[in-house]
Amino acid sequence: MAILTALQELPISSEVVTGALVAALALAYIVNTIVVWRSLSHIPGPWWARLSNWGFFTDALKGVQPVKMREYHDKYGSLIRVGPDTVLTDDPEIVRRITAVRGRYVRSRWYQALRLDPDRDNLSNIVDDNLHTAMRRKVGPGISGKENESLETTVDNAVRSFIKLIETKYLSDSGDLRPMDMGSRAQFFTSDVVSELAFGKSFGNCEADADFKGYVQAVEETIVWSSALCLIPSVTMLLVKWPFKYLFYAEDKALGPVVRVARDAVMARFGPAADKSKDQKRDMLASFIRNGIPVEQAIGESVLQLTAGADTSATCIRAVILHLISNHVAYRRLQAEIDRCLADGTISPTGDIIRDSEGRKMPYLQAVIKESLRVTPPASQPFPKVVPPEGDTIAGHFLPGGIELGYSLMAILRRKDIWGADADVWRPERWLEADPQKLALMNSTVDLVFSHGKWMCLGKNVALMEFNKVFVEIFKRFDISLVDAFKPLESMQPGNFLIKNFWVRITRRESDDAIAKFAVSGKDLGLGEMVL
Repeated sequence: MAILTALQELPISSEVVTGALVAALALAYIVNTIVVWRSLSHIPGPWWARLSNWGFFTDALKGVQPVKMREYHDKYGSLIRVGPDTVLTDDPEIVRRITAVRGRYVRSRWYQALRLDPDRDNLSNIVDDNLHTAMRRKVGPGISGKENESLETTVDNAVRSFIKLIETKYLSDSGDLRPMDMGSRAQFFTSDVVSELAFGKSFGNCEADADFKGYVQAVEETIVWSSALCLIPSVTMLLVKWPFKYLFYAEDKALGPVVRVARDAVMARFGPAADKSKDQKRDMLASFIRNGIPVEQAIGESVLQLTAGADTSATCIRAVILHLISNHVAYRRLQAEIDRCLADGTISPTGDIIRDSEGRKMPYLQAVIKESLRVTPPASQPFPKVVPPEGDTIAGHFLPGGIELGYSLMAILRRKDIWGADADVWRPERWLEADPQKLALMNSTVDLVFSHGKWMCLGKNVALMEFNKVFVEIFKRFDISLVDAFKPLESMQPGNFLIKNFWVRITRRESDDAIAKFAVSGKDLGLGEMVL
């Protein structure tokens, strides 16, 4: 301001002053671009990356960013450049290093676009490292379920509701086809889990077989554009300010319905008009308040859990079911393990929901879950961090301070030196064949799906509990097949997997004896004799 005032007092016109300032800013931009370009000129990548991140931005808009990231690594190597000041790695050891608890890397401005509520930050978009650590300590016990004594009971109730939905509305037989969209119903299930964990009361999506107040639709619409907006944080931060926030964050647009639901739930229990004399349930929301989260901030954290937590878990459920019904051998092996565990009492009887601790002891179930997370990582954005001021040497290349270093999760989870020559194939058996040293490497690498270190997903244990229960309960009761094998589902991947119109046919599971008798019935189908 002092410089501008001094220039205005000179005996020259305001047009000249304005022109000089514009020229100075343009020159500064050009100089900075050249400096950054030279500092990363030794890092290979697409030609456009030296000039802008436009190509990376359009990859996100087209819904192919994670796939393209892997293609760039295949073409240019393990360390690649995708923007003037953005570099990606596919080395899991480097990822663990830059996300270490005591590491000096911090979040980049990329995360600012994850601000789901225009009026406040949440754990996913806080850039300041100290603030993030402090907030994580406060919300961690609630999100992880450590302060929820009824955590497993909550998940059990949601599983029962999901099973009941299938049995009452979507069981087909030879004379009646009742197709079910597993794309939306998987998210009905996970949102029921998260909503009861968060607010002490489920949305009841499975019970009503409906999208509670447009919640699922709102999340899907947000996924489409969020990865692209992360690449233009300056523009994104304008959207949360007046007057844009009234256009982009209206109650009937984007995540508006989710914010409204969270606000109503929080204010009903902790707002000025709430009855404070009632005993509070030991759920996620109560934990937030008990650990010092202000009421308004609790709304933002609740919105985060309703979006990120439910969507990513639903993606894994869809992926497991798709892979299993596309692989007859794996399908029957899982069912055989379920039958064996039921027979020897390793897992709860048929009428009960399997315990989380029991599911963790089923080797093939765990292999199926881990392999699905590997091949279909629910969230595959670059998650860039900022190189410390003193710079860092990565894979033999020096990166100056301030450069953004992200990672390509899909490329990491398809590396042939870790997963074998068939890394592109969904094959659960690889987890049972590996020696202890190899298995440890595989486990630590697939765990990056939940991030690592100071940014490790706090909801990891809740998600794994859902998986350990829902697949056993489904496949011990039902058989599932695709309605249309030529068009199993619709999918795009701007960052998170977006899966919809996943139509399946569900029948009551037959015993192996019944299947065998059907196969050898000897009925003449009138096909005639073979002509040689």
